[in-house]
Amino acid sequence: VPGSFLRPLSAPAGGAYLDGYEVFRNACPRNCYDTCSIKTFVKDGVIQFIEGAPESSFTRGGTCVKGYAYTRRPYSPDRIKYPMVQEGRGSGNWKRVSWDEAMERIAKKLLDMEALDGNLLGLALTKYSGNFGITNYGVEGLLTSLGYTTRLTGTPCWPAGIDAQNYDMGDMWCNDPEDMAQSRYIILWGANPAWNSVHSVKYIYEARERGAKVVCIDPVLTQTAVKADEYWQVKASTDGALALGMARHILDKGLVDEQWVRANSVGFEEFAAYLRESVSVEWA
Repeated sequence: VPGSFLRPLSAPAGGAYLDGYEVFRNACPRNCYDTCSIKTFVKDGVIQFIEGAPESSFTRGGTCVKGYAYTRRPYSPDRIKYPMVQEGRGSGNWKRVSWDEAMERIAKKLLDMEALDGNLLGLALTKYSGNFGITNYGVEGLLTSLGYTTRLTGTPCWPAGIDAQNYDMGDMWCNDPEDMAQSRYIILWGANPAWNSVHSVKYIYEARERGAKVVCIDPVLTQTAVKADEYWQVKASTDGALALGMARHILDKGLVDEQWVRANSVGFEEFAAYLRESVSVEWA
């Protein structure tokens, strides 16, 4: 592949695209929350350049640096294109094998497992994270065709978020991220949007221009922490104590709409009693 295709190329000046380009609509498959809508420009079967879809109000027609670098990925000399076998586990000594040999090796291991155990329950499927398009779910069909296998349920992070949303809000309904621009006070707790959700940052800055205060809580001094008005560097695993201390402070200052809370929540009295008996701001 010519070297010119190994670097991101800019769109033609003035936004006027040259004749001969095919334009494809894509969504970024990486696992950040922005899920950018992108346009890919192809000429003679080769990706020439990429841009964000301008009609996306959230991204406003941009991507992150990784998104623009998608022109490199298909043509990278390091991309794995063929089955590889490691000679000696952990040796790092890899060699290319044919597709037939790779399939034969995999099938033999499955058959050996079934012969040894009398079933395929020792074959377990778990996956996360990344994109989950149609092709990603082909493996479930494969395992189902083999008979009874083991499926690991849950993910490293998402169930906790789902439970929190359901307990706090009653359902998995989220606000529009563009609403952040209207915020008066923003707490970024354990989040690093400067790296992981770059399009959110402009809305945070817009809120700040309107007078909002931005506080970052994180054990790690991140790029987001540097950009915040205030940074609280908590020790790892002490977030729970901080949250309880904040709740006790809110209770002590009478900042709770108790009539609304009693009508719309479960367990408020028990939680308030626990805070008063077991938690103090000084302890936190």
